Amino acid sequence: LKRGGNATLIMPSNMAFGKNGISFLNIGSNENILVNLGIYSESKVHQIDELEINNFLSANSLTAIKDPSRVRYIVTQQGTGDQVLASSTLSVNYTGRLLNGNIFDQTSATALSIDLANAIKGWGILKNFKAGTKIRLFIPSDLGYGQAGNGTIPGNAVLDFDIEIVSVTN
Repeated sequence: LKRGGNATLIMPSNMAFGKNGISFLNIGSNENILVNLGIYSESKVHQIDELEINNFLSANSLTAIKDPSRVRYIVTQQGTGDQVLASSTLSVNYTGRLLNGNIFDQTSATALSIDLANAIKGWGILKNFKAGTKIRLFIPSDLGYGQAGNGTIPGNAVLDFDIEIVSVTN
């Protein structure tokens, strides 16, 4: 296939999962497989990230501001506390998700203390806000965990964070 192309593949059971099937995908014994395959028109990862973020925002009727860093954000509550600096230590509550909704990390009962300088690059946008801010970030993969990924986060994954900046120490 060329960029932007689509194909439908029909695989007979003996070329797919055969007589055993595969239970965790709910594919029974001797089932034929139908796969719809598409190739992105975009050739660069940052272009694909942009497309995925645009599609996600559109599908969920969300309007986000695009920072020059390429991070998109939605402020749900403006903070009135101390200004975040690039060198700040933040106390935050957060939930991190992939665009498919799978949560990969979140704070529990207590906020997490983190030096902004040691966070993923996409969190750098928080220096534009104050303590008390609640914000949703959509972070392109190169400003998150890049090609390597991290634990349950696959490589080249766009990240979706809900963050509450509880306090700021400068």
